[in-house]
Parts: sequence; C-alpha cells; structure tokens
Amino acid sequence: MLHLKILGWLWLIFGFFWCVLIAVALITPSGEVDQEVVMTSWAWWTNLIASTLEVAFFVASAVLGVALLRRWRWAQAGLGILGGLTLALWVLLVTPPRFPPETFAGNLLHLGPLFVLAAYSLVVVLVPGSHVDLSSRFRILIAAGSVFGVLLAVGFHLVDVRNLPPTGADLQAQIDAQMRASTNLHFDRIRSAAETFVRDRKAQSLTVPVVVSFNELASRGYLPLSEVEPFSNTDATVSLKVTQPDPKVPWIRIRWKGGAESQSHM
Repeated sequence: MLHLKILGWLWLIFGFFWCVLIAVALITPSGEVDQEVVMTSWAWWTNLIASTLEVAFFVASAVLGVALLRRWRWAQAGLGILGGLTLALWVLLVTPPRFPPETFAGNLLHLGPLFVLAAYSLVVVLVPGSHVDLSSRFRILIAAGSVFGVLLAVGFHLVDVRNLPPTGADLQAQIDAQMRASTNLHFDRIRSAAETFVRDRKAQSLTVPVVVSFNELASRGYLPLSEVEPFSNTDATVSLKVTQPDPKVPWIRIRWKGGAESQSHM
C-alpha cells in the first residue's frame, strides 16, 4: 500500500501543477499585440479537441491522485489505465529533434518524469505480489492496451518521418534532380504529342480537356515512358488551350513532390 500512497501524491502533484499552469495562462493577459488570425473550421476544431483532451488528462491525473490517497474502489483500475495511456503519450512526445539547438537527449530529459510516472504506475499494477486488488484478466487487458498504445505511437512516428520534408544535402540533391529533369525536356516532342492527342479526341467526338498529364500521354502511347519517368511522382501537365506564345499563361506546369512548382511557356 505504500507504493499506492506514493503514486497518489505523485499523480496529484503532477495533475495539480499543470492545471494551475493552464489556469494562470488563461487568466494572465498576453503582452503580445493582438493579430487577426484566420483559421479554417478544421484547424479550429482540431485545436479545440486537442486543448480539451489536454486539460482533461491533467484533471484526470489530479483526480486519480486523490482517489489513490482516499483509497476509492476504482482507483487501482484507473491507475493502470492512466499509466498505460501516459506511457503511450510519452512515446508519442519523444521525437528526434527537427530544429537545433534541441537535442534528443534533452528531449528525453525533459520528458523523463512523465516516463517514470507511467512506468512506476504500470509496475505497481502489473507485477504480481504488489498488493493490488485486480483480477488477472484485467491486468492482461491493461498490459495489452499499453502495448497497443505504444505501437500506435511508434506507427505514427514512422508515418510522420516519411512525410518530413528533405533538408540539407537531400534537399539540394532533390533540387538538382528537378533541374536536370526540366532541362532535358523535349518540348517539340511534347508539343507534337499534345497536338496528336487533341486531334484524336476531336476525331472521336470526345471532349478536349483543358490540360493533360504527362502520365496520360505516355499511357496512351503519345510519349515514350522513358520521357516521363523523371516526372512519375509529380503533377506534370500540358495546357491544351495554349496555342500561341503567352508570357502570362504557362504551357507546361510541373508540381514537384516537395511543393515546388516550375512552369514553361510556349
């Protein structure tokens, strides 16, 4: 029972401390100049849900601390559930730094107390002989839920890392590859392919689209696959409405994977 009492004080201090910080932040007026910020409805709802969950987590932590100190019946089960949730949250928050001077060791150090609290709670709940009045089935459910939460957080990191924009040498290599691909474009061949595509569509009494992609021209045999291979992961299109040189209207538009865009005029 000593461990449960210690955990009760730890959860109470943890939750109460962050609840006080949030209350002070809401009450204290900001010294920054007010600026009008336009947010989409999706961003507004996402921010609202994230803030609500954050406050609910800290309030639940403080309530759990009180429940453990008062020995309420559900306190031990709540300790296991909140401990597993906190461990998954710790894995989600511990990420390799993207911007210096932050370091990975510094990130671990800042989030160390969160990990200690989660691990201590799970050890007390799951280890046999810890004088916790929980059935074996419920302990298995807590352990399985904790593992699932950790794996879910790791999966989120794997997806997030794949979507990170390139930096440094990788970014320069990507720019060089884009420049080479744009320089090696055969404009006469693309123009001929586009004109043939339009002529065939009209001969078949089909609607001529405003633009046609490189991939569609290649798939229909108007361009060789080797010609469009460097643009397989891009949104490369040819305008079919541009019939004469116009500096204001791009003839070829290429949107690269990293967000960059290049245009060519007839």
